Amino acid sequence: MDSLNIINTKDYGTVICPKNQLFKQRIKPFKFLDLYNNLNSNPSFKQRIRKEIEAEGLMNPIVVMPHEQFGFMLKSGSHRVKILKNLADATMVYMAKDENEVRFFSYLNSYIWKFNPQLNNLDFCFAEGEDSRKLKKCAERVKYLFEKQPIEVETEIVAFEETE
Repeated sequence: MDSLNIINTKDYGTVICPKNQLFKQRIKPFKFLDLYNNLNSNPSFKQRIRKEIEAEGLMNPIVVMPHEQFGFMLKSGSHRVKILKNLADATMVYMAKDENEVRFFSYLNSYIWKFNPQLNNLDFCFAEGEDSRKLKKCAERVKYLFEKQPIEVETEIVAFEETE
């Protein structure tokens, strides 16, 4: 899949980077092997997603959240994970801190995928209208994500230097 943005790293191996990384303070590299997935997938929808990824690359990060029993649980993006885990070791994810963030990032990804809004500002998250009602409701619960915050950096991705 030539459309994917893949980098090689020392700590995470091959990492697929989504094109839209809007909330940098929640973006983290994450290995597919460390992910617990209990979400079902639909074969025909998976094929649709595969075709879109082949054509456009990975548009939005999957959504992950810490879980007491399972470590880290996939909350949104099961079809993308099933496709991508065979192509790389890791991807950049939205690491949600609570269920409000999970809902917001999930609706945000869905809204961007369906409507392809301009991403130079995030006003569409608070827009009035039938199509954006759920996104607005979720965005209002996580307004702190829209404030200027220092980016929390726990790990740094270091790309391999190509040697010949």
